Amino acid sequence: MIWSTTAELHSVLAPKILPLLQGRPIEGTITSSDFGSTAPQHYLGLVKQLLEPVLDRFAREHSYRAWTVHRTWFQHYEPGDSHDWHVHPGCHFAGTYLIQGTGTTDVDTPEAWSVPESTAGTVVVFPAYTAHRAPLTDKPRTVIAFNFSVDQPLVSPTARSVRDFL
Repeated sequence: MIWSTTAELHSVLAPKILPLLQGRPIEGTITSSDFGSTAPQHYLGLVKQLLEPVLDRFAREHSYRAWTVHRTWFQHYEPGDSHDWHVHPGCHFAGTYLIQGTGTTDVDTPEAWSVPESTAGTVVVFPAYTAHRAPLTDKPRTVIAFNFSVDQPLVSPTARSVRDFL
């Protein structure tokens, strides 16, 4: 299962988030990231504001009661950068928010091999156990990656909102 949507608050919040992204190179494959860093992530409040309606919609469409984000980080790619095959243990779902540029993600699922090229503002979600990678890029792009888990399914299939049973 691969789910994608457009973040409605992208055009308002992306210009505020981008200047706050401060990272370091990752082993020559990613130009800049704060993955594994202990530095403050000053952008998290704005990212939370952007992702809340997106994850509420995901939960509602898949009949989950609630969701919890466990970890968030950014990655900036320049031409020639890539991120090799990996999975995200310790959570139910992995997601990416393409904050700047265009790009694709290769995924190893029966339904698809590659997520169609996304544009800035696209959020893509897939099960955390799904092997995926960022293939060699030929243009700059910046993503905010996040891991999250969901609560048990709603007890009523007719619920109109995630908050109906909270």
